[in-house]
Amino acid sequence: MVHEEKTGCFKFGDRKWSEYVLDTSSTGLWSMVTDREMRETRMYVDRTMAKLLGLPENLTPEDCFEFWYKRINRGNYSYVNEALSKMFTTEKLCEVQYTWNHPEWGDIPVRCAGKVREMENGLFLVSGYHQNMANLDQMKRWSLNMGWQEIFEYNVTSRTALVYTDRMLTYGGQRQIRNFPQSWVEDGIVHPDFQDAFLQTFEAVKKGEEQSFCELRLKNQEREYSWFRMELEVTGSEEGSPEIILGRLDDISKQKAMETAYIRESRLNRALLGNASAYAEADITAGTVERVGGNWMFYEKASETRSYEQMILEGSRRRVYGKDRRKYIEYMDRKSLLAAFRRGSEKLECEYRRLTDQNQVCWVRHTIYLYRDPINGDVMALNCLVSIDKEKRMEEAVQGQRSAAWDSTDVESAFDRFLSQVSDMAYLVDPATHELVCGNLAFYRRLGKTGRECAGHKCYELLYDRSLPCVFCPNLKKKQVRMGIWENYNSYLNQRFLMKNRLVEWEGRTLLLAFAIDISEIKQELQGDHLQEEKSQLIGEANSRIISCLYSMAEARNAQAALDCAADVLTAHYRPSHLRFVLPRENGFGYACVSGWDGRGELGRPMEQHLEEWLSRMQPSACREVDGAQEILPESFELYQDMESQRIGEMAVIPMEIADRELGYLVMLDREKQQPLQMAETLSYFVGREIRHRKDARQLEYSIYHDSLTGLLNRSSYDRYRRDYNRDDSSSIGVICADINDLRAVNEAQGTKAGDELICRLANLLKQHFPRNQVFRLNSNEFDMILENLTEPEFEEKLEQMKATLSLTAGLSVSLGSVWDDQERNLDDVQKQAVELMRLEKQRYYENQPRTRKLGRTESLRQLLQAIERRSFRVFLQPKVFLNSGSLAGAEALIRYYDEEKGIISPAAFVGNLERENLISHIDLFVLEEVCRMMERWNQSGHALTISFNFSRITLLSNDIVRSVESIVKKYQVDRSRLEIEVTESIGELGKDTICKVLRRFGDLGYRISLDDFGTKYSNLAVLSDIRFDVLKLDKSLVSKSCDDRVSRQVVRHVISMCNDLHIRTVAEGVEEEDQERILREANCEIGQGYRYGKPMAEDEFERLWIR
Repeated sequence: MVHEEKTGCFKFGDRKWSEYVLDTSSTGLWSMVTDREMRETRMYVDRTMAKLLGLPENLTPEDCFEFWYKRINRGNYSYVNEALSKMFTTEKLCEVQYTWNHPEWGDIPVRCAGKVREMENGLFLVSGYHQNMANLDQMKRWSLNMGWQEIFEYNVTSRTALVYTDRMLTYGGQRQIRNFPQSWVEDGIVHPDFQDAFLQTFEAVKKGEEQSFCELRLKNQEREYSWFRMELEVTGSEEGSPEIILGRLDDISKQKAMETAYIRESRLNRALLGNASAYAEADITAGTVERVGGNWMFYEKASETRSYEQMILEGSRRRVYGKDRRKYIEYMDRKSLLAAFRRGSEKLECEYRRLTDQNQVCWVRHTIYLYRDPINGDVMALNCLVSIDKEKRMEEAVQGQRSAAWDSTDVESAFDRFLSQVSDMAYLVDPATHELVCGNLAFYRRLGKTGRECAGHKCYELLYDRSLPCVFCPNLKKKQVRMGIWENYNSYLNQRFLMKNRLVEWEGRTLLLAFAIDISEIKQELQGDHLQEEKSQLIGEANSRIISCLYSMAEARNAQAALDCAADVLTAHYRPSHLRFVLPRENGFGYACVSGWDGRGELGRPMEQHLEEWLSRMQPSACREVDGAQEILPESFELYQDMESQRIGEMAVIPMEIADRELGYLVMLDREKQQPLQMAETLSYFVGREIRHRKDARQLEYSIYHDSLTGLLNRSSYDRYRRDYNRDDSSSIGVICADINDLRAVNEAQGTKAGDELICRLANLLKQHFPRNQVFRLNSNEFDMILENLTEPEFEEKLEQMKATLSLTAGLSVSLGSVWDDQERNLDDVQKQAVELMRLEKQRYYENQPRTRKLGRTESLRQLLQAIERRSFRVFLQPKVFLNSGSLAGAEALIRYYDEEKGIISPAAFVGNLERENLISHIDLFVLEEVCRMMERWNQSGHALTISFNFSRITLLSNDIVRSVESIVKKYQVDRSRLEIEVTESIGELGKDTICKVLRRFGDLGYRISLDDFGTKYSNLAVLSDIRFDVLKLDKSLVSKSCDDRVSRQVVRHVISMCNDLHIRTVAEGVEEEDQERILREANCEIGQGYRYGKPMAEDEFERLWIR
């Protein structure tokens, strides 16, 4: 491999077609030359690798290795050394993931892979790649940490596991686990009774199973064994064997041990009940009581009449101490409460004395939370009664008074906006100070406080009314993300919660994110003097089914499967003839039946449509039981007819809150078991929450893989597609690359809004033309379309249709590049070449603009043409001779630049810049014209020579290259068969399709085609069958080794023999010694070229030595 020294350290040769993809994918290439013990090691890197490492300038290869090796995380040296050792022993590609300390970015996760090859001198060449996984790792952590599972990736070859999530469910909490899974058995993390099952689960996927799972006991962070469910899935294979295995660990201890009667209902209003001994929710606007509970016996009558006024009268008469009754009635007055709400009050408090059942007087605090019902807009009041008798007695004893009058501004953060629709309490806390940072809407509502009231307070003050941190508060450290999940009974709120928390990075701070999910059991109030045993048993069975269903829904792979789990539980409990889940349509208009169950014939699509229309029109916000078809007649004649024709006697409709102000419905028809609907209501709530969570997860995934402006697939999606792409699954691959012209000028002149409109116009056009294909927006104005399994005419037809539409679209100019390939089907190569073609077309677009915006390139072109005009560029000739006779066989034309001060300058100093500016074709055509001029003059003197010349790949990719060459050749009347176009074997890496077509056209016109530099690297012999070559040039690296290396000598002989069989003339480059010439002559090589016969020389010197 050719190396060149750039900034003091070695880097690979300049290959722009590969640098683009390597740079954008944060993947660098490296090589190390070392001995087996790696005592003296030299490291070479490409440009991307140098940037990823943050290499300082002027490093030697030895210093480059030291710089990389010393910055490996101290705890990861063993992983890297083991991978290097494995490379030497197996001689296979080995991969390792470790943490590396970047001089600017700090510790970042990286992935390296390499392979060892022994060289002739006894040293070893280790080559591979280095990938920065920081962005990928962050994306995985944010997306995976939204769930409850521990996610890890297991590399079979390296026997290492990389933990992606921050659950810290198991003991140790290592990010990278060596010698996995055996190390978990040896370290006792797996319970002895489950070690065999643990290892067998891994063996199952290694032997061909796509998935495998088991339930087992693992040691948790408290060094106790807990129940876990482990699932394994193969996500990557190498040579037919599993290589990468994705693992998921779920803590199922609670599922195994949690009491089965903890749920009846769990809604937002229930979360606000605190530690109330009695409570009542009332509609103040309507004057009705909506829900009551606790030990206020006088609420029973109010509950029956649903009268708010009667609740006040009963309370004041039977339970309020006589001296405090007027205060109580004024406090509870409807008009006063409505006025307070209009003034902005959300929480009112009143302390008075109450009569207990034992006719004793005790102090209570009566709190009213005021809020507006989000569905009907009525003002609601949640009344909570809390005993403060002990506090009052103490206050009276010490004659103290407690106050809290801290004030701050309301907190409105991205956190609140993101989780404002989540019904569970969520909040952020500074783990160092325990100070509340912010909470979601459910959090503030639950506490009955505003952000202003909560700001500056400690979490334990707000949630537990404590003066010191809670004893169970996790001891979280900054670099150890501790995942917590446990049940907690909050005595201050008189509520049982399922708590989840973990450390997160939020707006540059490390904070504790906590969720509190209400799992309190609201006991049923049963009529009569005692609980009937049978009824109690039915309640227990219902709750058990709900709990089982919750876990089944959580484990379901998609929303449809989750709904099926709920349907199974509901049908078993109620035995309806038909059941349907009805959800809002994705477009927001109307409802659709998305899942169901039929136990008595088919319900039929017509009735489903009538049910959807009725729900869209009525949108019931509370449970409704329809007793007979006659009841539905005034609302839907069609649904009435359906119920009559199918003899459906009753219908139960239960609403499900699936988003803010958005309802779905559970509909059951003709229940065989007329059980109360409480169980269906409770389960519907959790079904709604499951749908909402899955919708949030889909939105999160959509934002990761889709462009926010256009809705097209983005760069992350392209990377995923690229990783999953398998050319063996496609008969062909086509790529169209589109780039908007003048977008920067539009942004500067008209603003970014106008530029965004252009981007969206093109995006919509691409969606219309490629609705079933992969369309990606890769950067601000570059779009890629990938079309698989199309024939070439089909691909061209789609391309022409899009071009026709673009030509008719006013105000939108787009440069296109397209490549179709059915041979190699290499996505990377095809995409690179499409980008090259697009850039060439864009360059031509700017060249044809009257007011070109590429002023820098225009100036470069002007200077180039001036240099050609003043003869600064000169064509040198290097002779080629017949090896048998020593006579002249022809010459190769080579470009040189003459500087008045420095003299002759080799092309390595200027060709790269000309290629970057897309100006190299001017030089190539200049060389051709000079060659034709010489040949015209030599022909007149009777000297007919064959001259070869090089064409850059950029020149060959030009649309009009054949026409340009033909015009020059016809101008000088030169024999085409005397002109030899040299191309390198790297054309196979560009996606041969376009260049092969151009070379075939030249061949058909009579030009000779030569394959140059054959043998510089792993030669692709298939290129010899794709193009009809007339000449093959052996690279000087093969020729130079032929004297001393027997293998190289045999390779040369076989290549020459193959070419002779194919009637391809062979030319050996770099012939410098007599022994080389002899070996080539013995191998029947026809022509030699090199310093033995002459260096590249000026035209007059070549004529003096070889022609005259």
